[in-house]
Amino acid sequence: MGLLIGQLKNISKTGAFLELKSGEAAPTTGEVLHITIHLFSIGKTHTVHGEVIWKKNNAFGVHFVRKDQLLEKAFSKLRMNS
Repeated sequence: MGLLIGQLKNISKTGAFLELKSGEAAPTTGEVLHITIHLFSIGKTHTVHGEVIWKKNNAFGVHFVRKDQLLEKAFSKLRMNS
């Protein structure tokens, strides 16, 4: 999947709710994304990884994934597709 641009609707310690522009399809459930969050009010950018845990139309929820879990997630996905 390529670059998606959306709006952060809600965020917590464990995850976030994001909404894409109308007409854009949400990523597949189980997909792990590299997410860049621009915090314009304080002039900072934060990067996280999140696994899509639900989707509906152009909206989706992610559960944040620690960097040390990324390789495990990738191997798990490969095993499922084999």
